[in-house]
Amino acid sequence: MTENLPDKFSSTEELVKAYKLLEKEFTKRCKIIKELSKSNAEKEQAVSKEIQLENSPSEVQDAKTQKENFDEAEIKDETEIKTETFIPSVKLISGGQAVRTPPKKPTSLSEAGELAKKFLIGD
Repeated sequence: MTENLPDKFSSTEELVKAYKLLEKEFTKRCKIIKELSKSNAEKEQAVSKEIQLENSPSEVQDAKTQKENFDEAEIKDETEIKTETFIPSVKLISGGQAVRTPPKKPTSLSEAGELAKKFLIGD
């Protein structure tokens, strides 16, 4: 069996030991390569995002303009709602005084029956 061994190894045990050391070193280097590849991919991704932002300032500006236009439209809508509903109803109240209606008190039993009928049935 020792006839097929290279000159470096005098026994099969030395060959197995060398193989295990080689395998260990290979695994270690593969791990380093994997970590470096991952780090490199993250850096490339960050650079590509920066390049995209540099190349598309018009898209960012368009989005900003659209938001401003939406905000202005919303403010305009709120203003229209206030002028159409709130202000006219406030004008109906004069000087902050409550409007009083004369109390309806029945003078007879039949009048009380009619008021109750109107209230309950809704004539």
